[in-house]
Amino acid sequence: MKHTDYPQEISALEARWGFELLLVEGIGDLMTGQRNPIPVPVVVRILTASDILIKVYELKRRVVYSHRRWGHFKRIPRNFWTPLSHLQEDLRQFFFDFNAGTHVESFGCEIVPARFKYRVAT
Repeated sequence: MKHTDYPQEISALEARWGFELLLVEGIGDLMTGQRNPIPVPVVVRILTASDILIKVYELKRRVVYSHRRWGHFKRIPRNFWTPLSHLQEDLRQFFFDFNAGTHVESFGCEIVPARFKYRVAT
């Protein structure tokens, strides 16, 4: 199943970095506005049990990557995806910074991480 809200192809570089086409809890059709959307296929790299790097379109339909965390605020016990930094264009630089511990998380510092569910898109 194809979906136009998210890029669907996995490049050779993305494949080397471990990206997969998955159905991820909480990431669904952008147009439905549903609180618990039905998952759509997305190209992601799972970073931790609560963090992903997802391939998305920016406003001009250019492909970029978004580091997101699944979790909740202490006072709001409902889980949701929160972007942790600005959109990334350069995968090599992102992974260099992430692995070196120098990746700056500009947002989401008050998010309580939670384990998310996913499955392989067919």
